[in-house]
Amino acid sequence: MALGFKVVTPTEVEAGYLRGLGEVVVCGVGQAAAARAVETLSEGDRAVVLAGFCGGLADGLADGLADGLAVGDVVVPAWVIDESGEAMAVELGDGLSTGQTLVTVDAVVTRPAEKRALGERTGAAAADMESLAFLRACAGRGVAGAVVRAVSDGVDDALPASIGEWVTPQGRSRVSAALGWAGVRPGRLAELARLKGRADKAGAALRAAVIRVAATWPAGGSRV
Repeated sequence: MALGFKVVTPTEVEAGYLRGLGEVVVCGVGQAAAARAVETLSEGDRAVVLAGFCGGLADGLADGLADGLAVGDVVVPAWVIDESGEAMAVELGDGLSTGQTLVTVDAVVTRPAEKRALGERTGAAAADMESLAFLRACAGRGVAGAVVRAVSDGVDDALPASIGEWVTPQGRSRVSAALGWAGVRPGRLAELARLKGRADKAGAALRAAVIRVAATWPAGGSRV
């Protein structure tokens, strides 16, 4: 399947759901990793999409979703911000944007109370760890950039405190860390299965959204 852009994704888990959609580059986790992926694009790469998962927040402001986004909802943000107030608009055209604000943070937000507070403080509908630096790097290179995210955990979905350690900085899965967490207490294997189920739902939505974006963006690019 040929797309009119290169796809960059933070982890090999997310990349697995995008298999077969042309070239998919695993960049690693965090803003520095996403920026490096853009800075090392070849001269022929004129458009790139950052695709991956995000956490849903309950902002109740920009989009009126007082209960937040659900697992499997897609965010193609109109704005990407950070907690310091820096913001970048994402110009896609053709009605592709879902209109929300996405906030880029430095660490996974795991507790529902923290998710609610982050949404209320920033007005963002979802959070990730890469998008703002990615868009800054795209602007610096003169490359068209877009962000496509699918919600893998809603505002009321608590995540294991150690979940950030289940992936290396390079985006590789640390299965032993996840299984080590699951083996500590009864019931955690079931929780691990629930996390996998949410990831599968988000992954299917992410794949469909990337294909949808490819139908019209970038203008004049290749088509699916």
